[in-house]
Amino acid sequence: MLPLVISIFESILLGIVLAFITGRIGVWFARRTGLMDVPGKLPHKQHAEPVALAGGLTLFPALVIGFLIFRADLSEFWILLLPVGIVFVTGLVDDYRP
Repeated sequence: MLPLVISIFESILLGIVLAFITGRIGVWFARRTGLMDVPGKLPHKQHAEPVALAGGLTLFPALVIGFLIFRADLSEFWILLLPVGIVFVTGLVDDYRP
């Protein structure tokens, strides 16, 4: 039972660390490429400062890296990667649209 608890704790900790690191990189990339949600651009934009779009830039790499570290069977990886990749690319294209 204890190894399972440690494994779950390690997985959660790794997810938090990866999300933090990829989050910082994602915000940096969004600022560099102009992928920002500007306040006042549309009537429903209520925030005071520009906000980075493309949360998928944070979640997608964290998911892939975490899966590769904790899963030995890559056949499951490809089953997961295809739909997640489609959603990621679709969201990124949508964020880049004016």
